Parts: sequence; structure tokens; C-alpha cells
Amino acid sequence: MSEPIKHHYVPQIYLKRFSLNRNGDIFTLKTSTKYPVSTRLTNKSKICYEAKRYTFDNKEIIERYKITDPNVIEKSRFSYENKELEELFDKIDYHKKFTKTQFERLVRIIVDIKMRNPRFSENFKNFDPKSDKVQKEAKKILEDAVEFCKRAGLSTDIVKKAEEAVYEKYRDEKYLQNVYRAGIYINENAREELIKKLIKWDALIMNTNYENPFITSDNPGFNLNEKDQIFNTDFDSANSLVFPISPKSILILKRSEKNDLGIFKNVSYKKMKINSVLSVNKATLKNANDIIIGNSKEQLLITKKI
Repeated sequence: MSEPIKHHYVPQIYLKRFSLNRNGDIFTLKTSTKYPVSTRLTNKSKICYEAKRYTFDNKEIIERYKITDPNVIEKSRFSYENKELEELFDKIDYHKKFTKTQFERLVRIIVDIKMRNPRFSENFKNFDPKSDKVQKEAKKILEDAVEFCKRAGLSTDIVKKAEEAVYEKYRDEKYLQNVYRAGIYINENAREELIKKLIKWDALIMNTNYENPFITSDNPGFNLNEKDQIFNTDFDSANSLVFPISPKSILILKRSEKNDLGIFKNVSYKKMKINSVLSVNKATLKNANDIIIGNSKEQLLITKKI
């Protein structure tokens, strides 16, 4: 079996929902393009990927997490894409009920898509020597170095060098990218706490018609705060999460601490006005990395022009 090289940070099965046909042909438009603007017709397989984006290539990280296959993330971590994503997103398009278990799986997939994105991984490029993680590791290295020097009858002058080696490691962008990959590979506490919080939020599905479709981007979904300011993934200050499901549906999660009783998640369905559809699409453009995506070149052009 050949090793996967093209690692899609936006799932192809998701992109296909916004395509023109079963082959996955899709319109894209660069957000940075100056006027006159033009769309590009391409295939879902040719966008939103990086070569070996999720391949582990740091020996320390590989040994720490007992990784036997450097491509384990691409080969198995995203297995839900084969069926689960399409099944759960279709339930939204067809106004089906969600059990709480199904709704949690839906939220888990959306959080996963946000974490996979290059915009999210940018957070791991900023070295913070005062972070708890770095301080804890530096302290452990110092203690081990002091203990080693004592046992070996050596000067403790090398201790500071050991501490600096920790800081130097966290300045290495390649190492930090492997830390990011490890965060995707394992179920980190922070992610699990976020999912527990989001499944309590009120769920609203907004629908539109074929003539005024929703679009998506190479960084699907965005947050809004109480002032309706648009940003990416700061869920502490977020008042809502908006995520395009298909050209005809978006999911909106609104902050709430309520606990639904019963088996099913309470999900509301409403029709969205044309002006509001354009506002959502404009926010999608604003939060995109480089391109907006859809099955209507007219809608992409309208969004860009406004």
C-alpha cells in the first residue's frame, strides 16, 4: 500500500457537498484577487491539501506517543469521512432528528475539521517560554540534569545548557508542527472539554434556496462574539459557532448552559432571508485562508463584490 502524500485539511467528502456533480467539480475564488475577478472550476481533490501535512517526522514525539506509523493520522484518524460525516450532515439537510449521541458525533467532526486547518495550526508556531507546558518540561530537565551531575560527580554548569535546550526545541517550527500533529492524534483534555461545552449550546439550522446558496471556504466555519465580530476559534469569547453544511443549510450553535432532557437533541429549523445569506457568505469569505468555494460561481462573485 502506497503512503498517502496529499493530506486534505478540509475533507474531500465535505467539499463534495458544495460541488456541481458527483465527480466533485467545484468553483473556487481567491479572496485576494483584485478586480476584475473570475472563478476557477476545479475538482475537490485538487484543493485544500498539503503534502505530508500530518506525517510525524520528529523522533522525540514519535517515541513519546509510541507512534509506529508516521502516517497514522492520515491513514486512520479521519476514518469518519468514509460514511459518518456524510450521514450526519445529510440529517441536517433533510431535517432529521438527532439523538444526543449523534449530535455529539456531529460536533466532534466539526471541531476536528477546525483543528485540522492551517489557521488553527498557526497557534503552534508561537513559542511562549512562560507556558505551563514548556515550564514543566524545562523544570523536569533541570531536575534530571542536577541529579545526573550529582551521581556522576560532575559540575552543575551544564544544567543551564539543558534548560536552554528545552527552549531551543520549542523555537523549532518543525518540532512545534509535530506537537500540533500529536494534538490531533490523541484526545486531548482541552478538545474534550470544548466538545462537552458545545453539545450544550442551542442548535439552529438555517436553510436557503438553490438561487441563493451558502458557500464555504478553505477554512470552513467561524465564530461570532456578542458584538457579531467574526473570528476563528476563540471559543472562550464566542457567542456562537456558524458552520456551512451544504449550499442549502448552515448549522448555528448559540452559547447556552442548558441540559436537554430526553434522548433527542432539540434542533430548530428556520428559513434565512436573502440578505442574511449574503451576510453569512461574507463572513465565510472574511474567515477564509485563501479561497471561497461553492457550486455557484455567481454567488462567489456576489460575495466578493459586496
